[in-house]
Amino acid sequence: RHQGVVARGIEAITRKGLLGYLKTIECPLVLILDGLNDPANIGSCIRSAAAAGADCAVIPKNHGCGLTATVVRVAAGGATMIPIFEESNWGPLLAGIRKLGLWLIGLDENSKLDLYAVDLAVPIALVIGSEDKGLRQLTRKRCDQLVKIPAGGSIKSLNAGTASGVALFEACRQRRT
Repeated sequence: RHQGVVARGIEAITRKGLLGYLKTIECPLVLILDGLNDPANIGSCIRSAAAAGADCAVIPKNHGCGLTATVVRVAAGGATMIPIFEESNWGPLLAGIRKLGLWLIGLDENSKLDLYAVDLAVPIALVIGSEDKGLRQLTRKRCDQLVKIPAGGSIKSLNAGTASGVALFEACRQRRT
């Protein structure tokens, strides 16, 4: 039943559109999801990105679950609030983003560098790896910095959706001050 509601279609956009889009933004904040497999995690990441004021989200075309109906549902409106770009050729994408002057900051639980010690008020792309293996090797090598979210308990890492929220809102906090 439609209940009098009109839906707007959501579609992923290609890299050419991403690089052109980023050129129009003064200090971009981008969320890159590197092969997440759980649609609930992707939806949560996209919702957090929209809430934190990220300029866009990027997902791989051939790795992970992609932009599904579950992703859109879990994003609870976030998927209509920010552009979502889909890319199949990951290496050139990351190189193109770096060429535009964005720092690629990858989250890695084994990094010695603390997320809170990094300047996130500059043009950045936060990169979140998959739930089981983290960042793919290709992605890891292309990151300018790898950072960890410090954990005080016995568990060293967070769920991908939660980790993206923590990192995005730290960037948001730094950009306000």
